[in-house]
Amino acid sequence: MPNLDLRFLDRWRSPASSADDERDRTARIVELRRTLRLGSLMVAVVLEVSGVAFAARYPEHAASFFTLWTLGAIASVALFAAARRASPRFVVPLTVVLTIIPATMLLGSAVEPGALLAITAGATQLPVAVVLFLTWTRRVRTGWLLSYTIIFDVVTIVTGFGHLPAVQRVDLATDIAIGACVGWIGGELLERMRQRTGAQATELRRLNRELQIRATTDALTGLANRRQLDTDLQILSTARLGSAGSCAFIMLDLDRFKRLNDELGHAAGDEALR
Repeated sequence: MPNLDLRFLDRWRSPASSADDERDRTARIVELRRTLRLGSLMVAVVLEVSGVAFAARYPEHAASFFTLWTLGAIASVALFAAARRASPRFVVPLTVVLTIIPATMLLGSAVEPGALLAITAGATQLPVAVVLFLTWTRRVRTGWLLSYTIIFDVVTIVTGFGHLPAVQRVDLATDIAIGACVGWIGGELLERMRQRTGAQATELRRLNRELQIRATTDALTGLANRRQLDTDLQILSTARLGSAGSCAFIMLDLDRFKRLNDELGHAAGDEALR
């Protein structure tokens, strides 16, 4: 028997929905990885600039601010490198780490109440704003924002970081809650836009696949038609170039089929072909 691989002639008949779902998941991971890499660089720049600014603004804590925010910037750059090599299952956890980094910087800034209040105004919070450009699912986005808001608000109201009066504690907790709501709403709107775009792309792929099947399939028998035969023969001819193998072409002919049509009618002939 010739050693010729004919698997490339197989017509893929697996369910379209599973293929589309897998394609959508892959596209989502690719988009999330790309966003993670870009976002990690942007966050690194913001953290480093913030560290320099707060070090200059509060000289009594200059070393602490600069060191803390520089470490955050370094961690963000490390995420940029990790995002390129990470397997798909680690991409989403890495995006969570990207939001934890600025949240850690906020907690570390509690050594100076003026600095803490200055960088926690509503939607300007990095841990919240990062959610707006990450392609997270609703469950991951909601879980992160709830966890962040509850933990930060409880710590703020209960401890006041040791030097915040009651009014400033409430103000800070309120700012965090407002920012989380803005981040959730913005992420939800963007997610719905992505879902609509994904649904349109899925429908377009389905229609294209249906058109291709109709163009290459005989409507009566469901077998490949002459157009598909020409394509398969061209592929086979190209595959055999430079190969020592051989192949065979088998043609079947139905004897006296015209008599069947004439005596029993074309409906009976169609049924026989089916």
